[in-house]
Amino acid sequence: WHGSMTFAEMWYAVLANKAPSIEISDHENEAAVRKYEAALEERREQEKLKAEQAKANAEKLNSFLNEEAIAANEDLDTMETKMDSGPSFNPLAGVLLPIQNILAMVCNGLRVARSLVLWDESIYSFVIVNACLAVGLVLMIVPWGFIVRW
Repeated sequence: WHGSMTFAEMWYAVLANKAPSIEISDHENEAAVRKYEAALEERREQEKLKAEQAKANAEKLNSFLNEEAIAANEDLDTMETKMDSGPSFNPLAGVLLPIQNILAMVCNGLRVARSLVLWDESIYSFVIVNACLAVGLVLMIVPWGFIVRW
């Protein structure tokens, strides 16, 4: 259950449209799982300590920066931000929207290609590899000299 699927199991998954059944015995790899969980809990505790230290450092920095900002601007309370309530006009929206849509399609295609190349979707990758092998074998048998001269 913790290893890769064999060639026969992949074919079974493709043809039967379901994953092969795997039997796991009672307490299989229990020692390894307990060791992993202990290490994971220790890592979580260390990350929690680091996060608390980072939070304390951030609070110190923020208080220092706030004191500096107040000292530099005595009349900070009187400053106001004025905003126009009118509609905003973006002259590049008409030009950049089609480019953004094209980039979205390219990113989706690259995401699918990456998942196939890295075998994130192992069944799809398996089918594509086997289809390419089958096409390669067929093309190897085709009499290309005859076809090219014809």
